[in-house]
Amino acid sequence: MTGVQTCALPIYWHLTDDEGFRVESKIFPLLHEKGSNGDYYTQAQIKEIVAYARDRGIILVPEFDMPGHSQSWFAGYPELASLPGPYHPGPRGQWQQEHPDPNAPKGGSIADIIANMVAPTFDPTNEKLYVFLDKFIGEMANLFPSGYMHIGADENNGMAWKKNPAIVAWMKDHQIANTDELQRYYVDRVYGILKKHQRKLIGWEEIFNEKLPKDAIVHKWIPESNGMIKSYGKTSDFTSHGNPVLISVGFYTDVFMPAYIHYQNSVLQGLNDPQVLGGEAAQWTELADNENIDGRIWPRTAAIAERLWSPENVNDVEDMYRRLFVFNLQLDEQGFPHIANYERALRRLSNGGPIDNIKALTDVLSPVRGYKKLIGNMMKAPQNSYQTTPLTAVSDIIPVESEIKRKFRALVKLYLEKHDKDAENAIRTYLMAWQQNNTQIEPLFAGNKRLSEIQDHSKNLASAAAIGLEALERADKGINDAAWVQQHSAQLDTYAKPHYETEIAVIPEIAELVVGHVVPEPESYPQF
Repeated sequence: MTGVQTCALPIYWHLTDDEGFRVESKIFPLLHEKGSNGDYYTQAQIKEIVAYARDRGIILVPEFDMPGHSQSWFAGYPELASLPGPYHPGPRGQWQQEHPDPNAPKGGSIADIIANMVAPTFDPTNEKLYVFLDKFIGEMANLFPSGYMHIGADENNGMAWKKNPAIVAWMKDHQIANTDELQRYYVDRVYGILKKHQRKLIGWEEIFNEKLPKDAIVHKWIPESNGMIKSYGKTSDFTSHGNPVLISVGFYTDVFMPAYIHYQNSVLQGLNDPQVLGGEAAQWTELADNENIDGRIWPRTAAIAERLWSPENVNDVEDMYRRLFVFNLQLDEQGFPHIANYERALRRLSNGGPIDNIKALTDVLSPVRGYKKLIGNMMKAPQNSYQTTPLTAVSDIIPVESEIKRKFRALVKLYLEKHDKDAENAIRTYLMAWQQNNTQIEPLFAGNKRLSEIQDHSKNLASAAAIGLEALERADKGINDAAWVQQHSAQLDTYAKPHYETEIAVIPEIAELVVGHVVPEPESYPQF
């Protein structure tokens, strides 16, 4: 989160979710004792981190996610939940496995699952909940002096409330027409508690309604048209109501978008409203661990920072990439482990053997864009095994942004637009190396299950490189054959298909050599 109206840099810290409660509570010790699986920050550690950040001009804003995403809370305090337990920390799908509903719809799309999932949720009709939260928020306010607290309030479809007859009866008695209104009631009650403790409420955009207090900060995260999740309005809808806004939509680094997508985030275009406090580069960690988390954050987050801290006319993507990869090496020199961890993971992938030929291939691969990888993992049997499976697949190892792809793209553009001979020679060097690499890497695939995930990519890259070399030869000879272009463009389309949640990043540029002109990059990629 970047705050453009303050001298300090706020950093938003997501501390609770279904999977774990990550901070010590001395008033309610069962929160971390039963809700964390032993992984939590002590209050002494929290104070140390807060002081460390403060000394560097950073304020930490905690999120305690509720009323949904709260399974870990109920491991120790099941009486706060809308449905009976027992509970223990774990992924949202765990609840459906352990409490199967015979009347639940079978199958359906991801959107259907999101709409019908019965997920662990606070009971907002329980007055004891607000006594509990008053004490808890008071305790946490002493740890985090920033003046803000994020309450989450996202992704609650109200199904847990609909399944509880007592909650339904309470809603009828209090003339609350639906679960959206019940969520508003809940948010208003928590808003009052935060006010008591001199804290400003921040919540995801699901908190927004026409009666929301104007000092509540709305955190925009849902694309207006995504086909899966209901958007609660545009940024301008929130600001025109008088609410300050933080923007994360378009800045989710965990969905594997290239830096230029974030850099050209259309949500920010023409947006000069002083009610927009800033933006946040969000990195969720379902598909990140200690080995790859730095590579998932850097260097793309630097491009997001520049976007948020720069005028709109600073928008040259090619120049951004030129500087981004210089900065990437500077981070490495400063001790950031993203490059070293990538190369270390490749050595493990090669079983300690040489990695030059493996790296020549993986350097031009990228993970599939959007949530395809996460959803694919979530759907695998046994369900929820993705939570504990080591992140050792090639798609977990490779950088999101291929530096070689950006260099190769710049060369192709220079060659096609200006017929630059040096660029053509450099393109040939790349293509010849990729064509030859498959023969050199082939013996390494034998008996190596992980490495064999990209065996098809290796073959396809070699074949694509041969097509690219032929395209250069035909261009030099002035041969213009529409049938040849059509045939080989179709062939390259097949090479662009993902394997094991990875794809060859340079196929679009080789395709440009075939058609003889630069093709604009996609303005966005589907998230689902």
